[in-house]
Amino acid sequence: MLNQTINLLGASEIKTLTDLENLLEGKTLKELKESYSQKLTKTKEELTNQQEQKLQELNQTFANTEKDYLAKIQNRNQEINQLANQLDQTQERLQFHQENLKTKESIITEYQQETKNQAETIKAKNTELEQQKTLLKKAQAKTEKTRQVTQENINLAKQKIKDLETSLFNLAKQKLVNQKQAKALVEQIETEWQAKQTQ
Repeated sequence: MLNQTINLLGASEIKTLTDLENLLEGKTLKELKESYSQKLTKTKEELTNQQEQKLQELNQTFANTEKDYLAKIQNRNQEINQLANQLDQTQERLQFHQENLKTKESIITEYQQETKNQAETIKAKNTELEQQKTLLKKAQAKTEKTRQVTQENINLAKQKIKDLETSLFNLAKQKLVNQKQAKALVEQIETEWQAKQTQ
Protein backbone atom coordinates (compact mmCIF):
# COMPACT_ATOMS: atom_id res chain seq x y z
CA MET A 1 0.00 0.00 0.00
CA LEU A 2 2.82 2.41 0.84
CA ASN A 3 4.69 1.55 -2.29
CA GLN A 4 1.51 2.12 -4.37
CA THR A 5 1.02 5.49 -2.69
CA ILE A 6 4.64 6.45 -3.39
CA ASN A 7 4.33 5.41 -7.01
CA LEU A 8 1.03 7.33 -7.28
CA LEU A 9 2.49 10.51 -5.78
CA GLY A 10 5.79 10.29 -7.64
CA ALA A 11 8.80 8.17 -6.57
CA SER A 12 11.28 10.77 -7.77
CA GLU A 13 10.02 13.30 -5.25
CA ILE A 14 9.65 10.90 -2.24
CA LYS A 15 12.98 9.69 -0.91
CA THR A 16 12.09 9.35 2.76
CA LEU A 17 9.03 9.12 4.99
CA THR A 18 9.52 12.76 5.82
CA ASP A 19 9.11 13.59 2.19
CA LEU A 20 5.95 11.51 2.16
CA GLU A 21 4.58 13.24 5.27
CA ASN A 22 5.41 16.66 3.88
CA LEU A 23 3.72 15.76 0.63
CA LEU A 24 0.63 14.40 2.32
CA GLU A 25 0.64 17.34 4.75
CA GLY A 26 -0.35 15.10 7.59
CA LYS A 27 -3.44 13.82 5.74
CA THR A 28 -4.48 10.25 5.70
CA LEU A 29 -4.84 8.37 2.46
CA LYS A 30 -8.61 8.55 2.71
CA GLU A 31 -8.50 12.31 3.17
CA LEU A 32 -6.00 12.58 0.38
CA LYS A 33 -8.20 10.44 -1.86
CA GLU A 34 -11.23 12.58 -1.10
CA SER A 35 -9.20 15.74 -1.68
CA TYR A 36 -7.99 14.46 -5.04
CA SER A 37 -11.49 13.24 -5.82
CA GLN A 38 -12.89 16.73 -5.14
CA LYS A 39 -10.13 18.32 -7.22
CA LEU A 40 -10.84 15.82 -9.97
CA THR A 41 -14.57 16.57 -9.81
CA LYS A 42 -13.92 20.30 -9.83
CA THR A 43 -11.50 19.90 -12.70
CA LYS A 44 -14.09 17.85 -14.60
CA GLU A 45 -16.73 20.50 -13.93
CA GLU A 46 -14.36 23.25 -15.09
CA LEU A 47 -13.47 21.23 -18.19
CA THR A 48 -17.17 20.51 -18.75
CA ASN A 49 -18.00 24.21 -18.35
CA GLN A 50 -15.14 25.17 -20.66
CA GLN A 51 -16.25 22.55 -23.12
CA GLU A 52 -19.86 23.77 -23.00
CA GLN A 53 -18.67 27.38 -23.32
CA LYS A 54 -16.48 26.46 -26.27
CA LEU A 55 -19.34 24.47 -27.73
CA GLN A 56 -21.68 27.47 -27.31
CA GLU A 57 -19.07 29.71 -28.88
CA LEU A 58 -18.68 27.27 -31.74
CA ASN A 59 -22.47 27.03 -32.09
CA GLN A 60 -22.73 30.83 -32.05
CA THR A 61 -19.89 31.11 -34.55
CA PHE A 62 -21.55 28.46 -36.68
CA ALA A 63 -24.90 30.22 -36.33
CA ASN A 64 -23.32 33.55 -37.29
CA THR A 65 -21.44 31.89 -40.12
CA GLU A 66 -24.60 30.13 -41.26
CA LYS A 67 -26.54 33.39 -40.98
CA ASP A 68 -23.89 35.22 -42.97
CA TYR A 69 -23.78 32.37 -45.47
CA LEU A 70 -27.58 32.36 -45.81
CA ALA A 71 -27.54 36.17 -46.17
CA LYS A 72 -24.88 35.86 -48.85
CA ILE A 73 -26.90 33.13 -50.56
CA GLN A 74 -30.02 35.33 -50.37
CA ASN A 75 -28.10 38.31 -51.77
CA ARG A 76 -26.65 36.10 -54.50
CA ASN A 77 -30.13 34.76 -55.28
CA GLN A 78 -31.42 38.34 -55.48
CA GLU A 79 -28.55 39.22 -57.82
CA ILE A 80 -29.30 36.12 -59.90
CA ASN A 81 -33.00 37.07 -60.00
CA GLN A 82 -32.11 40.62 -61.02
CA LEU A 83 -29.78 39.30 -63.73
CA ALA A 84 -32.50 36.86 -64.85
CA ASN A 85 -35.01 39.75 -65.02
CA GLN A 86 -32.49 41.87 -66.93
CA LEU A 87 -31.88 38.92 -69.26
CA ASP A 88 -35.63 38.50 -69.80
CA GLN A 89 -36.01 42.23 -70.48
CA THR A 90 -33.02 42.14 -72.82
CA GLN A 91 -34.47 39.12 -74.65
CA GLU A 92 -37.85 40.89 -74.91
CA ARG A 93 -36.17 44.05 -76.27
CA LEU A 94 -34.11 41.91 -78.64
CA GLN A 95 -37.24 40.12 -79.86
CA PHE A 96 -39.03 43.47 -80.24
CA HIS A 97 -36.12 44.94 -82.20
CA GLN A 98 -35.87 41.79 -84.34
CA GLU A 99 -39.60 41.94 -85.13
CA ASN A 100 -39.32 45.69 -85.73
CA LEU A 101 -36.33 45.05 -88.02
CA LYS A 102 -38.28 42.37 -89.89
CA THR A 103 -41.18 44.81 -90.27
CA LYS A 104 -38.84 47.54 -91.54
CA GLU A 105 -37.16 45.08 -93.90
CA SER A 106 -40.59 44.02 -95.15
CA ILE A 107 -41.59 47.67 -95.65
CA ILE A 108 -38.29 48.40 -97.43
CA THR A 109 -38.73 45.32 -99.66
CA GLU A 110 -42.31 46.32 -100.41
CA TYR A 111 -41.22 49.91 -101.12
CA GLN A 112 -38.39 48.70 -103.37
CA GLN A 113 -40.81 46.44 -105.26
CA GLU A 114 -43.30 49.30 -105.55
CA THR A 115 -40.53 51.62 -106.76
CA LYS A 116 -39.43 48.99 -109.28
CA ASN A 117 -43.02 48.59 -110.49
CA GLN A 118 -43.40 52.37 -110.78
CA ALA A 119 -40.12 52.61 -112.70
CA GLU A 120 -41.27 49.89 -115.08
CA THR A 121 -44.65 51.63 -115.44
CA ILE A 122 -42.92 54.97 -116.14
CA LYS A 123 -40.62 53.28 -118.65
CA ALA A 124 -43.61 51.64 -120.38
CA LYS A 125 -45.49 54.97 -120.42
CA ASN A 126 -42.42 56.76 -121.82
CA THR A 127 -42.14 54.10 -124.53
CA GLU A 128 -45.84 54.46 -125.26
CA LEU A 129 -45.48 58.25 -125.29
CA GLU A 130 -42.58 58.05 -127.72
CA GLN A 131 -44.65 55.77 -129.93
CA GLN A 132 -47.57 58.20 -129.72
CA LYS A 133 -45.21 61.10 -130.57
CA THR A 134 -43.95 59.16 -133.57
CA LEU A 135 -47.52 58.36 -134.65
CA LEU A 136 -48.49 62.00 -134.08
CA LYS A 137 -45.61 63.23 -136.21
CA LYS A 138 -46.60 60.80 -138.95
CA ALA A 139 -50.25 61.87 -138.62
CA GLN A 140 -49.24 65.54 -138.71
CA ALA A 141 -47.09 64.97 -141.78
CA LYS A 142 -49.91 63.03 -143.43
CA THR A 143 -52.42 65.72 -142.45
CA GLU A 144 -50.15 68.45 -143.80
CA LYS A 145 -49.70 66.56 -147.03
CA THR A 146 -53.45 65.97 -147.25
CA ARG A 147 -54.05 69.69 -146.53
CA GLN A 148 -51.60 70.69 -149.23
CA VAL A 149 -53.19 68.30 -151.73
CA THR A 150 -56.66 69.50 -150.73
CA GLN A 151 -55.59 73.15 -151.03
CA GLU A 152 -54.05 72.43 -154.40
CA ASN A 153 -57.30 70.71 -155.48
CA ILE A 154 -59.34 73.67 -154.17
CA ASN A 155 -57.09 76.15 -155.98
CA LEU A 156 -57.32 74.06 -159.13
CA ALA A 157 -61.12 73.88 -158.79
CA LYS A 158 -61.31 77.66 -158.25
CA GLN A 159 -59.12 78.24 -161.26
CA LYS A 160 -61.29 75.90 -163.34
CA ILE A 161 -64.44 77.67 -162.16
CA LYS A 162 -62.85 81.03 -162.92
CA ASP A 163 -61.79 79.89 -166.36
CA LEU A 164 -65.23 78.42 -167.00
CA GLU A 165 -66.97 81.62 -165.90
CA THR A 166 -64.62 83.63 -168.10
CA SER A 167 -65.34 81.38 -171.05
CA LEU A 168 -69.09 81.57 -170.45
CA PHE A 169 -68.91 85.32 -170.06
CA ASN A 170 -66.97 85.72 -173.31
CA LEU A 171 -69.35 83.40 -175.09
CA ALA A 172 -72.42 85.24 -173.79
CA LYS A 173 -70.79 88.57 -174.63
CA GLN A 174 -70.15 87.49 -178.21
CA LYS A 175 -73.68 86.21 -178.70
CA LEU A 176 -75.48 89.14 -177.07
CA VAL A 177 -73.23 92.02 -178.05
CA ASN A 178 -75.66 93.34 -180.74
CA GLN A 179 -78.77 93.09 -178.59
CA LYS A 180 -79.83 95.75 -176.09
CA GLN A 181 -81.25 93.26 -173.66
CA ALA A 182 -78.07 91.32 -174.04
CA LYS A 183 -75.99 94.41 -173.39
CA ALA A 184 -77.81 95.11 -170.12
CA LEU A 185 -77.48 91.47 -169.17
CA VAL A 186 -73.84 91.51 -170.08
CA GLU A 187 -73.29 94.58 -167.93
CA GLN A 188 -75.11 92.92 -165.02
CA ILE A 189 -73.12 89.70 -165.40
CA GLU A 190 -69.92 91.68 -165.75
CA THR A 191 -70.69 93.60 -162.56
CA GLU A 192 -71.44 90.38 -160.67
CA TRP A 193 -68.35 88.78 -162.07
CA GLN A 194 -66.15 91.72 -161.02
CA ALA A 195 -67.74 91.68 -157.53
CA LYS A 196 -66.98 88.01 -157.25
CA GLN A 197 -63.40 88.60 -158.37
CA THR A 198 -62.87 91.13 -155.59
CA GLN A 199 -64.01 88.59 -153.02
